[in-house]
Amino acid sequence: LPPFLMIVMTSAIGLLYQHRRATDQVEALIEERNEKVRAIEDKDRIIEELRKKREDKEIHDAERKRIDNQIFKEEEKKKTLEKELNASLPIKRRIDDFSQNDLEGLKKRCAEQGIITCSDIMLETYCNVENFAKSNATVLILGETGTGKGVLARAIAKLDEKYGEKFNTLDCASIEEGLIESKLFGHNQGSYTDAKTQTDGIFHVANNGTLFIDEIGDFPHKLQKKLLRVIQDGEFERVGGVQLQKVKVRLIAATNCDLSEMERKGTFREDL
Repeated sequence: LPPFLMIVMTSAIGLLYQHRRATDQVEALIEERNEKVRAIEDKDRIIEELRKKREDKEIHDAERKRIDNQIFKEEEKKKTLEKELNASLPIKRRIDDFSQNDLEGLKKRCAEQGIITCSDIMLETYCNVENFAKSNATVLILGETGTGKGVLARAIAKLDEKYGEKFNTLDCASIEEGLIESKLFGHNQGSYTDAKTQTDGIFHVANNGTLFIDEIGDFPHKLQKKLLRVIQDGEFERVGGVQLQKVKVRLIAATNCDLSEMERKGTFREDL
């Protein structure tokens, strides 16, 4: 595995790319697949509305038959879209070679991690999650709100024999920007007005464990270089301090932001 891995999540599919950064070609592929996902979701909504309409007791049999035909057509269109979606997978899926017993075992392992799914694509994603757990790589999970990024992060940590005993979370969106540095790296006594004692940061607490930084897209630009240093070298200083702090932390991050666009605008570091 390369030193940087990315899981790209949408509301219906999970894709893995083992690249240092998403290329234009990969981004175009993601958008193309997202369009197919949105089209499938639209078909689901249309079919559901038609089924509700069909249950109306006041409609005539002829109208109900017409609705049945329309439902059939929409379901056929949905099947076609799903075939196109599966056919656009950029890599051969390992689960294509799984026996039925293997698949049942995989579904069971997914369920043990709180991931309930019958989707082949999500099962393939979980295979990759199991591989991530064997690696020390930093992981970035991208996806819309509510797609289960935190569930995947926790699953990777639980399966990680080296860094899985401790799992700590920092939600950048819920902390005031001025407090994030102290929260992450700790502070020395007197480093600012309310710093009455020396305090450890979450990197100290997470030492020899996993740290999940949620909403990394909200991480202040001025602190990104300091975070990059921890990822690369495992070292930092407390706020107001000069003594070097050394930690060993497995880092997993997630966001619903478009980091490539933020990079182009200069609000997110390319190297980070």
